[in-house]
Amino acid sequence: MTSSHSRQRSLAHRQLVFTIPKRLRLHARFDRKLLGKLASCAWMCIRVEVCRLRGRDDVLPGMVAAIQTHGELLHWHPHIHSLVTCGGWTPQGEFLALAEFDKQRLHAAWQEAVFALYLAEEKIEADVVENMRTWPHSGFSVDQSVLLAAGDKAGIEGLMQYMTRCPFSLSRLVKVTKSGEVIYKAEKDACRAYPDPDSVELAQGTKRNFQVLSPLDFLAEFTQHIPAKGAHLIRYYGWYSNNTAGYGIPTRPGRRLLILRPPTTGPRPPSLPPMSLGNGRTSTWTPSGRHSESGRSGPDRGRCAPVAANTPTFP
Repeated sequence: MTSSHSRQRSLAHRQLVFTIPKRLRLHARFDRKLLGKLASCAWMCIRVEVCRLRGRDDVLPGMVAAIQTHGELLHWHPHIHSLVTCGGWTPQGEFLALAEFDKQRLHAAWQEAVFALYLAEEKIEADVVENMRTWPHSGFSVDQSVLLAAGDKAGIEGLMQYMTRCPFSLSRLVKVTKSGEVIYKAEKDACRAYPDPDSVELAQGTKRNFQVLSPLDFLAEFTQHIPAKGAHLIRYYGWYSNNTAGYGIPTRPGRRLLILRPPTTGPRPPSLPPMSLGNGRTSTWTPSGRHSESGRSGPDRGRCAPVAANTPTFP
């Protein structure tokens, strides 16, 4: 986020949290690519909603998405935390502010985007979708209750720390019994009253304050949150993306572009003189930046060797 810090501090932001039903969560556990695609679905819903509210198609908001796979406990609960600008930019660099999003429309768009994704990935069938549409409580949710005012640097930093927190904390490991069972408590240790049997809260399911796990179950619950090698759990979209060319904005105002390729026209600089690498080998750097080495073959090729005393140095 270093390249976006100055813009973030001067704008109001909202935290939006996108969740999916328990019926669909297990698929993302065994196919981790779904996590990134869910984040893209959340971004698509945000961008479409911003364009609709502003009445134009060229408005581009900024979003930082954090993929979380845990809830208050160690169970598998994939969801998307996002930090979204309260508005978007035009291609000319003008920012068009928004007070808030239409939660109902955003909820409906998120549900349809996830259904379309799971159908395209062949994770569920069409009859499953039709059945889930009849549920009184769909399990989909979009929350936008957290608003960060413009200039709230501490609020943004605190929110990002929360969004990227570790799924496991030793401070919440209450006790390990003599038989090896682990008692792990939730993030909020306040007592909760059991809901009324006729209440809607009970129909949605009660929240647990703790888990009691056997040693192997505890290891399984904990290790399922370890991301795959090279997985990106923090993603940048729109104005906060490193590449805005795909959004119709070739260059952000005030942002310098670094071109690493050498020029293809004009006089080319001469190649640097060869450097001696010892043992009769030389190394040459060409204007294109390519490196060539001569005098070495076999298993020693590519290894470092002592530099000869007459090796030239370059500033």
